Amino acid sequence: VVDEDGTPLPDTRLTVVHAGSARYFEAHADANGHFSVGPLPEALYTLAASHPGKLPIWLQELGATALEEDLVMHPPRRIVGQVLDGERPVPGATVVEQDGERLTVTDAQGRFTFDDLLPSTYALNAEQGGERAFEQVELTEHQSEAEVTLHLGTAFFLEATVRDTAGHPVAGASVVTLGRDGPDLTYGMESGQLLHESDAQGRVRLGPLLARPYEFKVSAERLLDFSLEKTVARGDPPLEFVLSPAVVVEGQVTDAEGHPVADASLS
Repeated sequence: VVDEDGTPLPDTRLTVVHAGSARYFEAHADANGHFSVGPLPEALYTLAASHPGKLPIWLQELGATALEEDLVMHPPRRIVGQVLDGERPVPGATVVEQDGERLTVTDAQGRFTFDDLLPSTYALNAEQGGERAFEQVELTEHQSEAEVTLHLGTAFFLEATVRDTAGHPVAGASVVTLGRDGPDLTYGMESGQLLHESDAQGRVRLGPLLARPYEFKVSAERLLDFSLEKTVARGDPPLEFVLSPAVVVEGQVTDAEGHPVADASLS
């Protein structure tokens, strides 16, 4: 067991719990950070490690074999921030850290804190009164704290319509929204915010979005897939997706005696 600089952490407490029962085994790391538990019966185990001043480690579904890598324990870090509407602090705004599903509410000065964080990139969303803000925050091993300001209005929704070439609305069309200017195709948004479905009038509400380039992929039954690349901004007019009719081939697969064949593969 080592810290993030590779220094051994003696006296780290380790608990190994049998996944199929309440049996557990305990050990402490020696002066060199080494530990050994067992011998253990062949099964799946959960390993918990704790050390003063470090964030605990929790590993699941481990076999009764030696670990391939050292356990690296990190000191707790935090993100501190403020939600603003223009230059005005926003009290009572809801701030969500998406990956860890942490949630907090801003104080009277619009400030908030997320504690006990590992080095990572965090996606933060703020919302109040229908206005939204979004930022990604990188917390490195060289930082004990990162600061961020979330400006309401930086995340927004766009209306769109889906119709066919005859002008009829297309209900139930799937619209997938993907980012275009970075390795993160979601821009940190939740996966559920990427897929939307048009209503009976072909209308669909996309977002929350950022003022960045996106690719919109639209698909519907018996129509050709449609794709549009566009840089969007708050206040843009509604988008329009026009799908062309597809050629549909229908038939039946039978055996030599004319009996229907289920689950046949066609290419």
